[in-house]
Amino acid sequence: MSPEEQEVFRANEKAARLAEKAAIEARVQESYEVGRPRFVFDCSYSDILAPKEITSLAKQLQMSYLTMRNFGPAVQFHICSVDKFPTSLPENYEPVTLGERMFSMHLQKYKWHAHQDGFWDVFSDDLDKIVMLSPDAQNELTAVEEDKIYVFGGIVDRSVKKQQTLTQAKARGVKCARLPSSISDDMFHQHAPLNINTVADILMHVLRNGNEPSSWVNAFLEHVPLRRRIEYCKEKGKM
Repeated sequence: MSPEEQEVFRANEKAARLAEKAAIEARVQESYEVGRPRFVFDCSYSDILAPKEITSLAKQLQMSYLTMRNFGPAVQFHICSVDKFPTSLPENYEPVTLGERMFSMHLQKYKWHAHQDGFWDVFSDDLDKIVMLSPDAQNELTAVEEDKIYVFGGIVDRSVKKQQTLTQAKARGVKCARLPSSISDDMFHQHAPLNINTVADILMHVLRNGNEPSSWVNAFLEHVPLRRRIEYCKEKGKM
């Protein structure tokens, strides 16, 4: 490659990087301002989480956001029932609350909406649009719709207790649904607890690719952890 060709190549690479950066910034801004559907992370369970679990929850929130940021679609993110972010933390201080942990990870700078109130108060005028995701729900989610508000329970594996999110949905008078595991019965147990970033990633995958059964199956293959699929196959005697 001649010096002139190398210069053109470098210029093209730089232009591509700048275009990608601009596209990401535009997507993030669209997400914050008018993004649909709305993804709501219910952190009202954080008072039962140990510090390590709070850190895990903060990381899962971060991973969900980065999926949207890097790949789309421009859904709008809301973090509910999170304590107020501090303005500073003492040196070598170990965060105790979710707000403190998110601040220590610089997540307060993300383009998402943080609320101290519960989702039932934040969206009190739109309770009929809310669908709470729960592995214990009777109904399956068969489509991801832009006019809906999807609520993800901020619980991590070690603190999961049966029917926590289902109980929350009933208490708040909102609809509840689980992932459509019946579309691919060999994939994972319908009641298996999944990380909130996994569930959010599955819904974003379907939003990008359509609500067809094949889109759900591909989303499960890409995002459900292999350990969950192996556990289920062993349980069903298929391994």
